[in-house]
Amino acid sequence: MKNRKELLLSTRDAATLAASFRGRAAPGSTEHEHAEWFDELVSVARLLPGAVGDHVVALGRPVTYIEQPTGVRHCVAFVVPAQAEPAAHRVSVLSPVGRALLGQSVGARIAVNLPDRRIEHLEVIAVSNNEVES
Repeated sequence: MKNRKELLLSTRDAATLAASFRGRAAPGSTEHEHAEWFDELVSVARLLPGAVGDHVVALGRPVTYIEQPTGVRHCVAFVVPAQAEPAAHRVSVLSPVGRALLGQSVGARIAVNLPDRRIEHLEVIAVSNNEVES
């Protein structure tokens, strides 16, 4: 299984996330937890000055993944929380699935600990270059 050491993140996505999570977090708050996740993400991701490759899960890009072992397929775009709209398949990057998949590449299989205990890992099967509109 691929792991977090292989994460790729564009500097544009890093700046967007930083603007969303920095400076407003009181210690112990949910926002503080989100800021800590972002700091961890940036510390392990390889930051790329331009766009990440067309095979990498990035903000606003539709991604298709499969829950394993159930085989359920989903196509969503991960967005900052203020833009999340689940009915339109726009999912917050802070969701458990968003946190697991952001920066991963097509073919990645990521072990997850989700509320639905039947799901053991997620597999990225496609990423589109066509960003969803904000």
